Amino acid sequence: MRKIFVSALLIVLAFTLSAIAEVEPNAEIHRVIGGLYSLVCAVNLNGNTNPHINQLRQFFTGIPDDWHNEAQLTRSGGEIWAGVSVGKYSTARHYLRDNSAELGIAEEPEGYSWLGGGYAWLKASVIKDIKAARGTGKDSGTIFLSTDGVNWWQAFPDFTREAAAEIMKRWGARRVPELHKPSGEKSESLYESVKPSDVQKPKNMHVGRRKSSFDMEIGLGRDVFIDPVPNRRRR
Repeated sequence: MRKIFVSALLIVLAFTLSAIAEVEPNAEIHRVIGGLYSLVCAVNLNGNTNPHINQLRQFFTGIPDDWHNEAQLTRSGGEIWAGVSVGKYSTARHYLRDNSAELGIAEEPEGYSWLGGGYAWLKASVIKDIKAARGTGKDSGTIFLSTDGVNWWQAFPDFTREAAAEIMKRWGARRVPELHKPSGEKSESLYESVKPSDVQKPKNMHVGRRKSSFDMEIGLGRDVFIDPVPNRRRR
């Protein structure tokens, strides 16, 4: 009877643990952390002891145009390190500061935990802790990655079909919760956040040499004036 009870308890516990998961709604955090985990997986698939970032393109699809600046690889202290850019206005910065020590994300290769640098860095050897899972339902084509089985991060960029299959073969988790793409907005670039609205010149602007009686006219030089209020009836 005791064995039956213990077995039932273990089943319930396993089910409970598999049902607990966190998917941050902020897509920008996934770009950074999911991007780091994705690079680590790609480094392992590539198998080169001194890889170049361009060698990893074969494992991804939908790569952004600026990916060569966004993603970095370097070798330091006998380790391969993967780096992902963290913009000055990135909405992932607060989360990284609070959790980088736990996640092993560094300010620089072999450095301290991330505090605010332009790149976040992660050892490729973290692959020993990587777990992979497919998204649920309409997100089944998306790979999610985790090191603790609780916090799951969307892969970035998306893996090719072949790479995703190999990742699931190597690191696929047995019990996974429902996983969906983050619903939050991605961070905007500085340009997008201050993008000016369209400015158009007035349909009619009077430019003349003779000064009128309106004192709002602006002088641009000798005997040249611009009336900033168009379409006014003149005397």
